[in-house]
Amino acid sequence: MNTFVIDDDPVSRLALAELVRRFDLGPGAEFETADEAWEHLQTQPAPMLICCDVRMPGMSGVEFLAKVKWTPELARIPFVLVTSATERDVVHEAIQLGAAGYVVKPFSVDEARQRLGGILAHSWTEIAEDPATTARRLGILPSKLHTYYSAFRRQIEEGQAALSGDPSATEVSQRIDALQTGCLTLGLWHAARIFDRLKFLKLTPRQAREHLVAVGDSLELQRKGVREAHWKKVDVATP
Repeated sequence: MNTFVIDDDPVSRLALAELVRRFDLGPGAEFETADEAWEHLQTQPAPMLICCDVRMPGMSGVEFLAKVKWTPELARIPFVLVTSATERDVVHEAIQLGAAGYVVKPFSVDEARQRLGGILAHSWTEIAEDPATTARRLGILPSKLHTYYSAFRRQIEEGQAALSGDPSATEVSQRIDALQTGCLTLGLWHAARIFDRLKFLKLTPRQAREHLVAVGDSLELQRKGVREAHWKKVDVATP
């Protein structure tokens, strides 16, 4: 899942999930508590973006933020806190811990969308490199970069097929290293960090394949050009 939306209030969670969906970040996951989201992270791919309410049963949003930021392979995920206008001290603490920003509820759609769009535009460099920069770094024309993307897509699919069989630990390690190198070559920073987690987590082949699906999702977003320019042009009045 490319995004996490965490809020124990179902109406607020639905509104926040709908807001996030408008940014075309691909599939998302919703959780009632931060504890559920943290448990999910132990076996599933890390998301590109986390939006989390401050006050929930069990682990608070700030406590969850701290756990994410204290985990090296998760620390660079843009984390957006959802708070009320009266919780300024909480917002200050969250920013100190590394939150990318905050959204105030109850939501004003225009304001919340503008704020989240600005956070994403500022934070996208943690997720992926600008394709034009990637092309210059590789010394190729931008049109040629799509050929590289297609080749990497085939490499991901081959990795998924291999994990469907009974690969040796050596083969799995070699494939992970090769795919992570591909991510770094193409400037897919978030996808490369997915492989960092894959190296340390003890996963079943099915769970490892799910990580490759997440890498494929990151690649597709890059191919579609879902970036800052798109978000800045979003019509906030769009239903």
